[in-house]
Amino acid sequence: LPLRGIGVAALHRSFFQFSKNSVPETYRAFLTQKSTVQSHYISASQHDVSATILRAWRDFSDACSMRWWHADAHETSKSEVAPVFNREVGSKITLRNELLDALYQLLLSHVDLNNIAFYIYLRIASTSALRPVQTPFPQNSHIDLGAGCMTVADKRAHSDDERRFVVLTSFACKLLAQWRKAAESHAIKHGIDRPTHGLMWLDEHMKWQHFDAKTVNTRLYEHTNQLLKSHSLRHVAAKNFLQFSEHFDQRLLNFLMNHSRAGVGLLDRFSALSPCTAANLLRSELEISDAQFASLDAQALAHSDLL
Repeated sequence: LPLRGIGVAALHRSFFQFSKNSVPETYRAFLTQKSTVQSHYISASQHDVSATILRAWRDFSDACSMRWWHADAHETSKSEVAPVFNREVGSKITLRNELLDALYQLLLSHVDLNNIAFYIYLRIASTSALRPVQTPFPQNSHIDLGAGCMTVADKRAHSDDERRFVVLTSFACKLLAQWRKAAESHAIKHGIDRPTHGLMWLDEHMKWQHFDAKTVNTRLYEHTNQLLKSHSLRHVAAKNFLQFSEHFDQRLLNFLMNHSRAGVGLLDRFSALSPCTAANLLRSELEISDAQFASLDAQALAHSDLL
């Protein structure tokens, strides 16, 4: 290859361009020893990083019809790092699924309106990557459960009426709809105001409150006796997307996390995809990881129906 004017640097640049959307951005950052925004969120085992990059290199070699004199890319892909329990790189505050499963079961074993609401918050925040802000769920007028989406102003950089487009899974829509029905019935029964936003909780004065960061952190400590952070739920969403996505696409991960590259996002003005198409593509990937909680969500729906 050097005789043809193709050096190592050119190969590296070509591989990075080839794998731009098929390999997670943070994995490729490990190769260059550089950090990206998503390096803060992604937690992955060394085995997963090695296996993913080697598979991409194999595909790149096949596309370029490259074969080394001593071995081909398919053979070198067997040299990936062996899986070792608990050896991960990246985010240090990602919550493990075992902890979340135990927390979900605890909330569903003590059924009341607030526990069901907190369960729904945790489920959606750890799937749709909600930001821990003062008002994580918007007013009902900004939620369309039929279309499976909502818009929320969850960043200080948002100006005027700019809002983030959040994709909801089918189970998330069912949970929100059932909770709204139960909350409104509860409000009528006790003669209080109805909740104005998509998901709220009742304080001791029978006033509806938001799941802000302080509330979530306090409730996490009460249930786990650990100083967990609400921001960790975004990290869980990013990790689950990587772990369960059948057809990983970096653009969809950027869409999920509400990240843009060079100021350009998947829903920008000149995007080739309509918002509906982009939302359906992302939802199809999120539904895969969401399926692991189907039985728990069914319990939550049944409990909500009894409230």
